[in-house]
Amino acid sequence: MKNRFRITLLLMAILCLNVSPLMAQFTSQQATNLVLNDVLSGELDQIDVFMIDEAQPGQSTIILQNNRTIDLPYSSNWVYFVDNKPFANWAHPCRFIFVNEATGVYHIIRKLLPG
Repeated sequence: MKNRFRITLLLMAILCLNVSPLMAQFTSQQATNLVLNDVLSGELDQIDVFMIDEAQPGQSTIILQNNRTIDLPYSSNWVYFVDNKPFANWAHPCRFIFVNEATGVYHIIRKLLPG
């Protein structure tokens, strides 16, 4: 009986060690480093980048002008707005970058704003 308990305890410990990396979160700093150093590298001197400070849940939407919306792609998202032409007045390209808080995978949506 004691051996069976020890084996069960050992298996549970191994399982916890193997599962814990899967539950790791991609931090705000890691997401920002990914966006600035990988996704947008080489163009940072030509664009403006803005971030929402807190991860946004997947049921949230971004409401654009004319009541158009963008649904967030992941269950928890780090959200970045990229103004491709910061000194242009109206109707110019921009991007929304969503980084999955759980995995660090990202998704880019290109828009023409306002419009």
